[in-house]
Amino acid sequence: MNSSDPRAFLQALDMNLRTACCASSLLSFLLVAPTAAQVLRPGDLVVTNYSPPNLFVVDRGGVATAVPGAAGALSGPAGVAASPDGAALVCDFNGNRLVRFAADGSSSIVASSLGGPIRVAVDRDGSAIVTAISPPRIVRVLMNGTVIPLTTFSSSSQRPFGVCIDPDRSIVFTMDLAPALRRLDPSTGIVTPIAVGAPLRLPQGVSLFQNGDWAVIDGVTDSVFRVARATSAITTWVSNATLAGNPEGIWPSDDGGFFVAQSAANNNRIALIDAAGATTTFTQGPPFSNIEDCARLPELRGPLAPLVTGPGGQAVLSLDHGSTSAARPYSIVLSGGAWQGFPLPADPRAFTIDGDSLFVATFMSDIPPFFVGFTGLLDASGRANGAIDLSFLPPGLLAGVTLYAQAFDLVPPGPYGGYDFGRFSNVAALRFQ
Repeated sequence: MNSSDPRAFLQALDMNLRTACCASSLLSFLLVAPTAAQVLRPGDLVVTNYSPPNLFVVDRGGVATAVPGAAGALSGPAGVAASPDGAALVCDFNGNRLVRFAADGSSSIVASSLGGPIRVAVDRDGSAIVTAISPPRIVRVLMNGTVIPLTTFSSSSQRPFGVCIDPDRSIVFTMDLAPALRRLDPSTGIVTPIAVGAPLRLPQGVSLFQNGDWAVIDGVTDSVFRVARATSAITTWVSNATLAGNPEGIWPSDDGGFFVAQSAANNNRIALIDAAGATTTFTQGPPFSNIEDCARLPELRGPLAPLVTGPGGQAVLSLDHGSTSAARPYSIVLSGGAWQGFPLPADPRAFTIDGDSLFVATFMSDIPPFFVGFTGLLDASGRANGAIDLSFLPPGLLAGVTLYAQAFDLVPPGPYGGYDFGRFSNVAALRFQ
């Protein structure tokens, strides 16, 4: 194996490593399982309510409860994003600050004086990308409170609004008043257009389809547009008649669809749109009164810090699908790429990670000693841990490479026997240095 070529490692996983020796003990690396005392639980939605100010969690069954103390900690919550470590980051627009809510519900101010923070996305390293509107700008906020300006716009009509992180870690954002979808290179500050003008009228949120196209919600047309990555062509994916409400925020459901936060005098709800564009109500009505944004807390968690091969090359992926998935078969699958995805045959859902050789090698299969606990049965709480041990490999073998992990469980489909796909987790990015 050529240690300078990480592709050789991926090929070896697919062809050779199934016969590797028995795994060494990695129990000391397992993450502590979440406890019942958690307020923010994996798989929950976190939802901001602008007025009166509050933060809600919505469980997998659609039941909403207020985060204790959130009403007093926030004065005008707007955007929200889920952090890879299980926290929620909230743009407190009236408070002019970014607030972090830990898994136990406690809050802390990450950064202040941000200039009207309106939406937030979280990069793979855990830093926050915040759009602000007074002055209109985009900043990076480190979790130690450091604010790094990325770009500022000269006109108030050019304010950035919705934001997401693209596969290459560039920043894709909407401009609502000068309708457009644009890209920011965070290393150079250069902004380039993706799609400008009609049919966009008030684009307020953006997210990624599993194949890398962009989903854009529009607050005037009250629809969801699809912007093709290859051509920038814009089509209506979910119409006003189907959505039937004012979309404010969008977050991927991890199986090819999206959660869409909607706010209207007679319709505060979270809509769930499947990969085929069919829309249902996930939760609706009280306690919501002025929904602003939503985000789903990660069910699959891994290390934020870059990994290594060779000495110290151990890590854990922690999966929590909840007690409704208790004792189900599961698999954590790896891939060398994401956002081409892997659509399922005869099923509207899709994987977000690519179906490459590493995907095939890890699908429902451990590869000891490198990957252990990647398949099996979830415990009584719907949890499992997958251990990674790359200490046997040459140091630096995967330096600069990012691998992607996604998990799923299996359910019996009914009286005909066999299994079908159940829940899909978020994608966890594993960066190497």
